[in-house]
Amino acid sequence: MKQGDIYPILIVVDEKKSSLNQALGLAKAIKKNDKKIIIKSLDTSFIKYKAMPSFLIYFLIKINNIIDVKDLSQIKLIISCGRISAPVSLILKEKLCCQNVHINDPYFKRKLFTRIIIPKHDNFFNLSNTIETVGSIVHRDNKKINKEDSERFKKIIKFDKKKKIVTLLIGGSGKSSKFTQKDITKLFKFLENIDFNKYELAFMFSRRTPELIKNKIRNKFQEKTYIWKESILNPYWYLINISDFLIVSSDSVSMTSDALISGKPVFIFKLKKIKKKIEDFHEYLQKKDYTNEFDGKFFKWKYKEFDEGKRIANILKVDLNI
Repeated sequence: MKQGDIYPILIVVDEKKSSLNQALGLAKAIKKNDKKIIIKSLDTSFIKYKAMPSFLIYFLIKINNIIDVKDLSQIKLIISCGRISAPVSLILKEKLCCQNVHINDPYFKRKLFTRIIIPKHDNFFNLSNTIETVGSIVHRDNKKINKEDSERFKKIIKFDKKKKIVTLLIGGSGKSSKFTQKDITKLFKFLENIDFNKYELAFMFSRRTPELIKNKIRNKFQEKTYIWKESILNPYWYLINISDFLIVSSDSVSMTSDALISGKPVFIFKLKKIKKKIEDFHEYLQKKDYTNEFDGKFFKWKYKEFDEGKRIANILKVDLNI
């Protein structure tokens, strides 16, 4: 393969797993003709002043010249995600004379990024270099479960083959939402209407799920459903893959995006205390027939492919001449 057939991409992210997943998801979605995509990652753990504003991180790194680019000379595109990675991305763009794409608001020097990928529900001010995304970019490779793990899950999670599988992806409290006792009481009322002769339930928790909510679910459904024990291998994508229906609490944009990429019917359980922009996100999805609000009933419908990584990658391939 000739050098011209190789397209090297550098991933620059913070310590959040969600940042890595989005950046990798976009990088792997960029494919054109017979070009081979080479992906490298830059560790940002050298940044000791993470609490500082982005512009200060930028100037401190630049003044001290602490980024070594000797092994990065062939990089053609930088994909960054996360606040502290934005200053690094800009400095590397200058040093390597390449293009860069930042996922989410970089918070400073926005016009200097080649492209900024920003969630539609953030109502970000429009710049010539922005591309809106609906929800989160999903790293599709996460859907792939190797044979060994699949066999382990089958032994741990045993469902009646005659029943439909319903997986609930339970989020929690954070900056944009609060999962309260009133919410879980409302959810239980809906779930009590389910015919357990026809449906099997499975519960997955996020890192933000309050212990109080977890315990209430365990006390209520431990005997007749599967509830993930966080001490064992995480069956998140396995359950998404095998489920017939998915229910997602409305606080989580990322879990909603993960559920939709499956193509399965996705129901949203709406929390009472949630930011307006997250409400706008769910209203948009429901208006476009991607999701329906959960009220205890299940039904199927068809919706267009939901794959923001693929859609944005196609835009970038044209815009950036990849």
